[in-house]
Amino acid sequence: MNKQHIIMPIITLALAMLPLSNDARAQFGANDGQWRSYGADSGSTKYSSLSQVDASNFRDLEIAWRWKSIDGQFDLEKLKADYPKLNIANDVEPVTIDRMKGAPLMIDGIVYVLTAMYQGAAIDAVTGETLWTYDPKAYASGIPTTRLAFSSRGLAYWSDGEEARAVWGTGDGNLISVDARTGVPDEAFGNGGRVDLVAGIPRASREAPINYSVTSAPIIVGDVVVVGSAVTDQPYKKEMPPGYVRGFDVRTGELRWTFHTIPQRGEFGYDTWAPGTAETAGNANVWSLMSADE
Repeated sequence: MNKQHIIMPIITLALAMLPLSNDARAQFGANDGQWRSYGADSGSTKYSSLSQVDASNFRDLEIAWRWKSIDGQFDLEKLKADYPKLNIANDVEPVTIDRMKGAPLMIDGIVYVLTAMYQGAAIDAVTGETLWTYDPKAYASGIPTTRLAFSSRGLAYWSDGEEARAVWGTGDGNLISVDARTGVPDEAFGNGGRVDLVAGIPRASREAPINYSVTSAPIIVGDVVVVGSAVTDQPYKKEMPPGYVRGFDVRTGELRWTFHTIPQRGEFGYDTWAPGTAETAGNANVWSLMSADE
């Protein structure tokens, strides 16, 4: 037995003995059978307490239904003809639309998923029936900045008990909010259900080739949508967009705050940058998933 096997049970027992508030318990897994966030909870524990399926009966599971990605409706060559910006070269591998890797959420019997082409969908968890889909047509702006081209990891969910929203970022740098029950864009959010994430980011551009995208699910803490960005790691010039992390009001889309990952003049850490470099340097972005302490 190696040291890891000895230590881990001790750590687990120690955590179990800690008194936990209701808020703290929300950081310890999907205990109600739901999967409300990419990592199960805002703490990204990726844990569920469900125990009906285990090693003794896993082999008996059968497929109840299959869901085919709605990206399958697209003909890539036709898309290129309809949207000329898709023909502008970027630092990407050959463009495909089959990279379906968005982790689904499951809330109140509905599965929410984001496709590689940034289309949102809601699926009945029992029957596999598609309840709604929404296409923000992010591909109209061209190929996203990353070497993975069309690639998205998922979406976020929010509810105050009365209203519910599905929220996600797109490859062309927009933040989308739709009614989680109908898939209809939330007209109160930003401009007709979308917020322009390119606005306010120095040197970010939606002109093909796009240099600023979102590839991962936002995280919603309280009523704030926290979102990062993807900026290419193979810059073709030194003046690239900085990867500021921002928080937006989940109801209105209003910008609540900005964390400058590259400090601006007068901010902590600015004096550690060589003269003039903080004003032109880019990247320092959160392209992957985030966790939060509620």
